[in-house]
Amino acid sequence: NAITFHVRQIGNIPSVITFDGVMDDGETVQLVQHASQLSVLLIALPVKIAQLKRVIGFVTD
Repeated sequence: NAITFHVRQIGNIPSVITFDGVMDDGETVQLVQHASQLSVLLIALPVKIAQLKRVIGFVTD
């Protein structure tokens, strides 16, 4: 089964990548994946004018 969520933040700890986001129903999720096993599909969505701009990027601790 595939789970789809909208990425809000991307982080990395040596050898581990984290994706924090939200599912369509509003539930928050975090995906933690070893860098050697990472496979991500990015899909472009149409822009909704009413939505505010969201900036995503890497988080450094």
